[in-house]
Amino acid sequence: MSLFSIILIIVSSAFSTESDLPDNSSGCLTDELYGDFTVEEYNNLVKRRKNVSEFMNKNLHRNEEEILYVPVVFHNYYEIIDGTPSRSFCDYKSGNNETGDYDDKNDPGICINRAENALEILNQQFATVQMRFIPPTDTSLVVEDIKGNGTLFIYNENWADIRKNNNINNVLNIYIDYCIGRKNKDTGNLECGTVGAWTLFPDKISSTVPHGIAVKHSAFPGINDNSTGIIAHEIGHMFTLRHLYHISVPKNDDGLYEVDYSNFQRELVSGDECNSRGDLICDTPGQPLLNVDDTFDQENCIYHGFGGEYVTTTNTLKIGGSDQTGTYNSDYFEINTDIICNSNQDDIGDFWGTRGIPDSCFLSNQEEYSTECLDTLYNFLPIAANFLQWTTVMNACLNEQDVGFTPEQLVNIRNSIELDYTACSLSIQEGVCNSGLSTRSNIPPSDLFLTGESSCRFPCAMDGGCLITDSEYQSDFSQYDCDGNSLSVNQNIIPNFFGINNIYPNPFNPTTTIRYGLNQNAIIQISIYDIDGRLIIKLINEFQIAGYHYITWDASSYSSGIYFLNMSAGETFETKKMVLIK
Repeated sequence: MSLFSIILIIVSSAFSTESDLPDNSSGCLTDELYGDFTVEEYNNLVKRRKNVSEFMNKNLHRNEEEILYVPVVFHNYYEIIDGTPSRSFCDYKSGNNETGDYDDKNDPGICINRAENALEILNQQFATVQMRFIPPTDTSLVVEDIKGNGTLFIYNENWADIRKNNNINNVLNIYIDYCIGRKNKDTGNLECGTVGAWTLFPDKISSTVPHGIAVKHSAFPGINDNSTGIIAHEIGHMFTLRHLYHISVPKNDDGLYEVDYSNFQRELVSGDECNSRGDLICDTPGQPLLNVDDTFDQENCIYHGFGGEYVTTTNTLKIGGSDQTGTYNSDYFEINTDIICNSNQDDIGDFWGTRGIPDSCFLSNQEEYSTECLDTLYNFLPIAANFLQWTTVMNACLNEQDVGFTPEQLVNIRNSIELDYTACSLSIQEGVCNSGLSTRSNIPPSDLFLTGESSCRFPCAMDGGCLITDSEYQSDFSQYDCDGNSLSVNQNIIPNFFGINNIYPNPFNPTTTIRYGLNQNAIIQISIYDIDGRLIIKLINEFQIAGYHYITWDASSYSSGIYFLNMSAGETFETKKMVLIK
């Protein structure tokens, strides 16, 4: 079985809750239903992406990261008719939607074997970032959810209620049905669609809208030796990833899909501002946004742009020129969206995929073809074999030798788990203001998978603790220190100072948190002295890398009084007063 060969079901007529989407849609309903990010969420993602990118570029990450264990439950969502199971996942044999071939034994062992195989596939796909998907400890890996009230299948208008009624706390919930469909806007009838799976982004989760991934039988990983990446694709979305061809799809007053160009930035061929444009990931080069399947030689899985050509006999790649475009779609606002999405060039006129190639590769007349060179000279071509690529291209090009995510995509997924889906394990008494919660105030404790300190946020020295009136601070508390200064994820941005940043609370009883910054790698000593200058305790005496750090002092065994905190590195030091009141 090919671990990375994908058969993601293509959306020939995707849909939203209000109306049909254009025929030339992205092929991913998650993006169509839940991909409209607010300005606040977009800015939040940009900050995270930049921090993660700098984190990776500075090689400050540990070689051996802690393994993140994410528990998973698969929901077998089926109907019982006259006492007999109808279209249970355990009975699925072959076919698609209503024409699928099913048994009627409902053998739970078959479901368990299929679910275990899916976990094995996921664990191979995410192994490089130390992530493991595991069965839950207090329930079965596969649970039965019986349909009621005439429910035929999962579709856009009942999806929220299905999650709300069947959600199991603190596990990744994956719902399996024979069809993911829609309600026809003209007839009102329910129709099976060609969507293989969907989920929602973390900013859309709430106490009344729990998370969840839906996948249909024919698209389930490993079924019929197909589709091993569809759940990985949706996990990418659930943990903040966007498509390589990301484009918003709101309608204008004339009913046409139109990009608000003032708020939408395509990636640049140069890679500049890659964390604030397009998919916000720097190791996924920019590309066209519509008709993407026309821009790749799918037999050889290489990008050539609209009207381009790859000559296999000479390994010569000719990228399409300025006169070559994708097919304009009548559902789009042509002057704006089609030109933006169907062009071989970015906003400043550079041709996709040409970053870093020799000047000799560029043609003097660039109307038909822009370049002509050996394929080995193109080092920044759009990626065909990626879980977030256009569906038909991804299907044709992912194979066993490929990894479906880039390194930066994978690190951002792990980063989202550590911040968005991890409950802070520290208590309020230990100085945090989100004990039991993640960095996102919208995600309830029931939708968190892990516990740890990665998501803990610390209060500022002010009445009420956290910056409860600062919406930017609330959107991602991990990005700011107690003075409101922007910090990095996992303390990876190097400050421009050496010293103690904050002691809070102060006065304290009996614990306080000391936050400090290092502008270079050094051997650090942090010690506590009493009012008479006697050394009470040495908190830190070790080599630390440049960045932001913190440590908590528990003074429960010491008497009330004035103490002095001394932080030193070589001949540089700083001292601050602390007051313990019991």
